[in-house]
Amino acid sequence: MERLLRRQVELARQGSLEELSASSGRLEELLARLPAGAVAASASSCRTVRRLYEELCLILATRKAEVGRRLKEMGAGKACLRAYRGNSPDR
Repeated sequence: MERLLRRQVELARQGSLEELSASSGRLEELLARLPAGAVAASASSCRTVRRLYEELCLILATRKAEVGRRLKEMGAGKACLRAYRGNSPDR
């Protein structure tokens, strides 16, 4: 699981969100196969997995914010174009 999380963090940093999405299914499968009440092999392994998961969440939140900002910019650009077309002497 740690290796898969490391790969997901790497994919998120690269912006390979489609590949990241595909690998998330594998992580879910691994988690589903764990027996109820299973514990991590060691406390350090548990900390590493938690840190990787938190890093992945942070990267994805940053990407989401970037996409939101870009969409907002595109909306402003479209509004500007609509206003320009509305005032165009060719109309």
